[in-house]
Amino acid sequence: MTVNFFNLATFFLLFAAGAALTILLTPIIRGFASSAGIVSTTRYGSYEKVRIPLLGGIAIAVSFFTITLLVWTVVSPHENILVKHLYGLAIGSGILLFGGYLDDRLRLPPKIQVIFPCLAAIAVIASGIDISYITNPIFPDRLIYLTAYEKTLFYLNGIPYKLVLPGDFITFIWLLVAMYATKLNDGLDGLVTGVSFITALFIFLVSWFLLKELDLALLSAIFAGSLLGFYFFNRYPASIYLGEGGSLFAGFILGTFAILSDAKIVMTSLILAIPIVDVLLTITRRIKKGVPPWRGDELHLHHRLIALGMSQRQAVFIIFGFTAVFGMLVFLWQSSFKYYFAGFIILVAAMTGVFIWRVYKKT
Repeated sequence: MTVNFFNLATFFLLFAAGAALTILLTPIIRGFASSAGIVSTTRYGSYEKVRIPLLGGIAIAVSFFTITLLVWTVVSPHENILVKHLYGLAIGSGILLFGGYLDDRLRLPPKIQVIFPCLAAIAVIASGIDISYITNPIFPDRLIYLTAYEKTLFYLNGIPYKLVLPGDFITFIWLLVAMYATKLNDGLDGLVTGVSFITALFIFLVSWFLLKELDLALLSAIFAGSLLGFYFFNRYPASIYLGEGGSLFAGFILGTFAILSDAKIVMTSLILAIPIVDVLLTITRRIKKGVPPWRGDELHLHHRLIALGMSQRQAVFIIFGFTAVFGMLVFLWQSSFKYYFAGFIILVAAMTGVFIWRVYKKT
């Protein structure tokens, strides 16, 4: 793969293809979910309850992997991301979507639900995707290695597959954090889809313009397009939801992108800062109250914004705005002028923290 071939026009074409295919697939998935009774009952304001089909994540996944595997087969853009990595990503996604289908249909208990995200994370690690090192955020030319223990488990086609500690364990935890950051914030129409789209878009911008990670830029462009195509159906008032598997799938893909990037988890954790902080606060609050962390409530940040008098659209777009701001901060931090913006980045992060604290205090 070369820069000359994969120019911005090519990426835009792949982005548009992802959006177009999702737009074609979503009505099919919506019709199936509706006819099978796989729906969620939602009330919009004072209107009567509406039955909204689930399983929307399947449309995004099929679009993303269809275009990705086609491009990888035709062009073979093997820089850092290998076909085996894509297989691991596809298998993990399939596990999540299958588990999500079962949960949306049968309402599985939490102790069964968690099995599927764990298996998905293991599938990715088994394919060779792991955090063997992280870049020092203060001194990016220095690496922190996470390979205190390495053991080759087996060989396949001459390629060794290793157990690496603590890297594999950190990878497992990180993927679960990313998955549950999107899952637990899937409470308003279009929220997770939009946040994931903005995150994927900034991963593309950083990968293409700054890090020159062309294969990751390709993946993130296709994923962003697939998300945007679904957003047209998922925005308020939604005609289809992501479903259990879809909300986990969004975080799973973004979390894996973070591992595949030289920026590692710093990039995606900053862009997903609002959902991650909200999830950590939610879990802490529930544990303090003696409530199981997985038990749902309406005390997430987006619920609190609505409690302050905002509409669904206003609450969603405020969170979109914060996500975009953090995306810009990541872009600035990865640029060659990062130290000039260090004070600005700290100031914005502090202001965001104060905003969240005031919202929680008032509600």
